[in-house]
Amino acid sequence: MFRPRDILYFCTTILEELNRRNKTIVDKEILLEAEKFHSDYLLRSLSQEYKVGYPDIEEICLDIFMSKAETVYESQLKKRIATYPDLLIKYDIDEIIRFCFESGTVGIKIAKTEYFSYKGYEYDTIINTAKKYGAIQFIVHPGLNKILDIKTS
Repeated sequence: MFRPRDILYFCTTILEELNRRNKTIVDKEILLEAEKFHSDYLLRSLSQEYKVGYPDIEEICLDIFMSKAETVYESQLKKRIATYPDLLIKYDIDEIIRFCFESGTVGIKIAKTEYFSYKGYEYDTIINTAKKYGAIQFIVHPGLNKILDIKTS
């Protein structure tokens, strides 16, 4: 589910936490701390990678997803985005949703399967498939859960 560099960063963070705490065994506290650092790293990484085309990526993530549920139906997501008029001056709602998918911020959930762009899925293909199943459900990338304080089910 994560890019190789994300896994390396997470593992390096665990090792750094072990050293910082003078421990040799990974415990729950160290894993939770590493998860928090990784989540922050992932958001910063998205910001750096996409700031040319979407300089507001961090604002989009924080405003639209902060402290919300990990899954959201398309209609709810559109309503949520519509409450941020500053974003709508620069982008339209469908463009923001597409960008969130293409950047890996969200995936599309069909039945019990999650489809993310970093797994090689294209937005148009997946969104059209999802429409055949009824209401479209988006899911926030699990690596962003800590930094965005996502409420998991």
